[in-house]
Amino acid sequence: MAFLKSRRFITSVVLLVFLCSISLQALAVNDAQVEGVRETVYGVLNDHEGMSVYTVYKMKVDSPGEYTIYGNFASGRCLTEDIEFRLHEQGVTLVFPKAYDAFYFQAENKVDLPGTRSNVMLPFIVKESIELDGQKITAAGGESGHVRIIVEVRSNEEADDFFRENFVAQVQIPIDTKVFRNIKTDLSGVLVGSTYTFSGMVLPGRSATFIVEGDVESLKLDSISITMMKYNMSSMIEEFGIADSIREMEEGAGELADGTRQLADGIGKLSEGISEARDGANTLKSSVKKYSDGMDEYGKGFDELSAGGDILAQSMAEYADGMGRIDAEGAALIEGFEQLKKGLSGITSGEQMNALAEGLQTIAGAIEQSPTMSAVEKQQILAAITGMTSSLARQDYSELSGQLEKYGQGLRKYVEGVSALSASASAIVKGTSEYVSGVRALKDSFVQLSAGAKGILGGISSLSDGLGEISSRLSEMPDRVNELADGQDTLYEGIKSFNRALIDYVDEGEGQQAVSINSPQNSVDQVQIVLRTTAVAAEKPVKEKPQSSMTRTILDRLLDLFRKDNR
Repeated sequence: MAFLKSRRFITSVVLLVFLCSISLQALAVNDAQVEGVRETVYGVLNDHEGMSVYTVYKMKVDSPGEYTIYGNFASGRCLTEDIEFRLHEQGVTLVFPKAYDAFYFQAENKVDLPGTRSNVMLPFIVKESIELDGQKITAAGGESGHVRIIVEVRSNEEADDFFRENFVAQVQIPIDTKVFRNIKTDLSGVLVGSTYTFSGMVLPGRSATFIVEGDVESLKLDSISITMMKYNMSSMIEEFGIADSIREMEEGAGELADGTRQLADGIGKLSEGISEARDGANTLKSSVKKYSDGMDEYGKGFDELSAGGDILAQSMAEYADGMGRIDAEGAALIEGFEQLKKGLSGITSGEQMNALAEGLQTIAGAIEQSPTMSAVEKQQILAAITGMTSSLARQDYSELSGQLEKYGQGLRKYVEGVSALSASASAIVKGTSEYVSGVRALKDSFVQLSAGAKGILGGISSLSDGLGEISSRLSEMPDRVNELADGQDTLYEGIKSFNRALIDYVDEGEGQQAVSINSPQNSVDQVQIVLRTTAVAAEKPVKEKPQSSMTRTILDRLLDLFRKDNR
């Protein structure tokens, strides 16, 4: 009985130990605390052998225990330190004996990763091809001719939304300038040493083809790299200052709208000012027109004055000529009266009487030719001279001589006056000529003044018309400028909306959970894909080295003895 109790006790203890071990194992599975998991997929593109793919995981292990990475893996190896891991159908389970700040594990994919051939999971489908002189080839290295390197990157519509909507592809094509000449490409490049690295980027959901070509002597090409990563909008916005630029655009658009409305007010005031200027120009135009019309009438008066001056000059010339003749006739009268006086003072014979009669006839002839005496005066004087002539024989000539003396004195005064008039007539003619010349010069100046007035009138008319047209156009501008300001307000609101949407988009992208490319069961913080092509280079012939005597076996030496004997 005691034995049975002892046996039951032992059995219970064993069962308890077994149960405790199971519980400890279960506790160990749940005990591993892992964070900051980064998943990087590496692949090598090869048209003939497909793509060899492996995935490297970097993680921070906070406590020991087991941790499972889900996926279809063929093998694995620890890159930090050797720990226990188990491969199974769901993936690989790592058994951490302790905590690690950074632990690296490499898992080789058992079959082609979905997306490498079936193009299911990778965000982009990549295809590389090489053409030699226009023909597609499988480059082995050493080819010569015109080479085109073509890298096609197109969006994979069957990929997970996370990858298709968030991942970009960056392509880098290294070109050795010692191998390639006459390089042509649309890509931007950076030269380091003799290698030009040309780069291109494909945005999420987009496709692109990148081409680099050139003349080649003995083709050699390093691996082309294609990196796919999450499009970090926030870092790019920060790096390129996009947010600051948008804010500046927003502020600038608001200020532009305010400035445009101020411009509309200014144009309105300008329009009012130009309207007032147009009214003033019209008033000035009316005044100048009246002035111009008055100048035309005044000009006609100048024409008449100029014509009268010409007539006056001609009349004064005739007057001066008449005065000259009268002056000459007066001298003849004086001479006749002197002869008559002399004859009367000593008449003693018939000859003296005849001489007196001749003197009277000379005077009569001069009187008849006088242009200043009227016909009545001439008739009276001539009648008196005739009476004197007929009565010479029977008159007392002493009394007549006295009368002639008085008449001679008056005649002398008359002749002197005529001489004075004749002398002043020349001065009057000269003054009249100068007056006429002055009138003509004044007329010419007035003609120029009148023409200037007409020019001013034409300029003011053009100014008035121009101001009227400007006023008409400016009157419409405030409304149009206000419409422009309304559009700028709309632009301002649009920029504000875009800025808010961009902030929301960045915030949404920052909070988006990354998705593992190997399995959605994996919890990862970051995913990156790095692909590369196979480098192209001609293989150098390997020279066989003669076997060293140090590496020859005993059998080789024994055979050598027989070969020597045969020789």
